[in-house]
Amino acid sequence: MLDLRQVRSFAAVAHEGSFTRAASRLHYAQSSVTAQVHALEEELGVPLFDRIGRTVALTAAGSEFLEFVGRMYGLARPVARERARALLGLFELEENSRKLIAEYSKGMRKRVAMAASLIHHPELFLMDEPFEGVDAVGARLMKDILVDQVQRGATVFLTSHILEGVIAITQKIANAKKWPPGSILSR
Repeated sequence: MLDLRQVRSFAAVAHEGSFTRAASRLHYAQSSVTAQVHALEEELGVPLFDRIGRTVALTAAGSEFLEFVGRMYGLARPVARERARALLGLFELEENSRKLIAEYSKGMRKRVAMAASLIHHPELFLMDEPFEGVDAVGARLMKDILVDQVQRGATVFLTSHILEGVIAITQKIANAKKWPPGSILSR
């Protein structure tokens, strides 16, 4: 799994402006994580991720999956369970917490995946098209959560073909950080 040392290394390299080196390090770490996931799938005899790679843990309920992810990050069971409950509430998924993720809509799957990424309080988020397939209310909720994470000191890298969404997030961050107008371009 990615540890805090690796995350800081990616962030430091990216901060230095060498995104190619950071991406190379991330690819190596991701292949290590992928190998660990496949080994765990073999050991358990259950697929944790579908082969498309876009939806998560289809064989688990939302609450079970979040608790499982928390345990994989080394959280004690009571801590993982409590954080899972809190995140299900934050992402407005508590009504569906016992429902299999396979039965979730695409937007709900995106929300539970983002909740899983938050369970261990990371300092770095790498997100590819996080708002694709998410309704307007869900997208606004996810954007607000990302802005909150940045306000708490996290770093967010995200890709999106929806420029308006990226502009809205950066403007919210700039306002929250009280940066003067135009300064977002220099950061």
